[in-house]
Amino acid sequence: MCSLTTECVLLLQNVFSYYRIFKALKGLSALVQTIINALPNMGNLVAFLMLFFFIWGVLGVQLYGNMCKAGDESLDQPLRSTRYT
Repeated sequence: MCSLTTECVLLLQNVFSYYRIFKALKGLSALVQTIINALPNMGNLVAFLMLFFFIWGVLGVQLYGNMCKAGDESLDQPLRSTRYT
């Protein structure tokens, strides 16, 4: 990375100054800690919503999947815009 040069010392000083600012702001630290603690619960919520939307999609296909009647020629052709033809 870098040897003990002026550039490396300045980089470390910059990193530590950000750490000191972050540590000095207790409210920001508490907010970040709260967000980190909430991540596992958010994962559970995302998993539940994925399952809900999957079931909703399967239900929709089962209920409305046979809406195309046999012999309906308008659905056999690809959709074409009459504006550009």
